[in-house]
Amino acid sequence: MREMDRLVSMLFPVEGQKLVDLKFFPGEQSVTVEEFCEEAHAAFVQIDSGQSPAQQNFTESFSRVSVDRFLTNG
Repeated sequence: MREMDRLVSMLFPVEGQKLVDLKFFPGEQSVTVEEFCEEAHAAFVQIDSGQSPAQQNFTESFSRVSVDRFLTNG
């Protein structure tokens, strides 16, 4: 089974829990779809097996950053 298939089966199970809200944010380096799916699937397995506790709420804190920080000249 491909990593993407494993991840999809965790996100959208035929029976059981319903996915309510999930966010993924880009990191600092490029990854392939297969690498992304492998890491995301591993995170779900850790939560489901009790190796990592699930969080019902995620506290978000925002700080303003100038858009110039993301722009390059050239």
